Amino acid sequence: LLDAGHPVILNYVVTAENVTQLAALVGAIPRLFPSRRRKLSLNLSTLGEFPGMGRHARLFPRLTGVLAQSRKAAAKARRIGLRYFDFLRSGACNLPPCLLTSAERRRIRAVSVISASDDGGPAIAYGLDCLAIEPVVKAAGCRRCSFDGACVGVPREYALKFGLDELRPIR
Repeated sequence: LLDAGHPVILNYVVTAENVTQLAALVGAIPRLFPSRRRKLSLNLSTLGEFPGMGRHARLFPRLTGVLAQSRKAAAKARRIGLRYFDFLRSGACNLPPCLLTSAERRRIRAVSVISASDDGGPAIAYGLDCLAIEPVVKAAGCRRCSFDGACVGVPREYALKFGLDELRPIR
């Protein structure tokens, strides 16, 4: 497709097993696709919870680690001229604002939480390019956060694996 001049989007699903390879992947793009980067984009996504997930929950990466690796990869993508759609552009509804820097929070589009549950029930969030329907939870302190109405929390399986200590209210 690239040889024919068509734009191509590489989708990379970040998991606990490959999160540390993200910057290396971006760095390999010039070698893998020489002189075609202008038509190439890299889109990142993470796992959402799905029915029957069970043993696959081990693939959930810790969000703070994902963001750290994504920031490194984004800097490398800028240096090589690669269009890079990180989590702020391809699924910010899955990222609690308290895990983002203030500059990153300014980049995300507004998300309206239609319904959410404190007990791990389903949450429905709709944003301009974001739709998430999955069982999610929030920390008790999230009610005091200035972003509480725009944050769906984290997937229930994520909270079972990592806890909710990463979530810190922003005032």
